[in-house]
Amino acid sequence: MVTPDKLRTKAKRVDALLEAFERSYLHIIDIGEDESAERERCTFAFYAIRDQILALVVDAGELCDHMDVCDAVLAIQRERMDKND
Repeated sequence: MVTPDKLRTKAKRVDALLEAFERSYLHIIDIGEDESAERERCTFAFYAIRDQILALVVDAGELCDHMDVCDAVLAIQRERMDKND
């Protein structure tokens, strides 16, 4: 079953991979002098992907909070139904 926590965990793993990529590869790109436009496009693409992943983590956290509220409301309703029976 897919849960917000699983989504958040997967997104954090990808974010960690991007961070490792950034530390090990992007500094090499900056050393080169040729194809500066290509280098710039790759760098922007990298950070755009990272921003999307971070937004996904935030959205999954918000979804998790909403689900917690829904679970609490359902628990109260069940408790009330049990008392009425």
